[in-house]
Amino acid sequence: MAKRPRPLRRAAEMEDKMWIALDEMVPPGVRTHLRSATKEVLLAIRALLDYAIARAETPARPQRPRRIRVQ
Repeated sequence: MAKRPRPLRRAAEMEDKMWIALDEMVPPGVRTHLRSATKEVLLAIRALLDYAIARAETPARPQRPRRIRVQ
């Protein structure tokens, strides 16, 4: 397994500690709900990224020239 860069490794360690603390303090039903909510947030972010990527890959339609009145 490849070694993670230090900032990512530290973030992963902090996340692990958070879940351990959460497991000790929060009832199981709440933990399940929070994990589901986290998954839904990540799925929403994925949907936004997919939309942005699809939009960036679609060639822009050329705009028709507009008349500009000069006074």
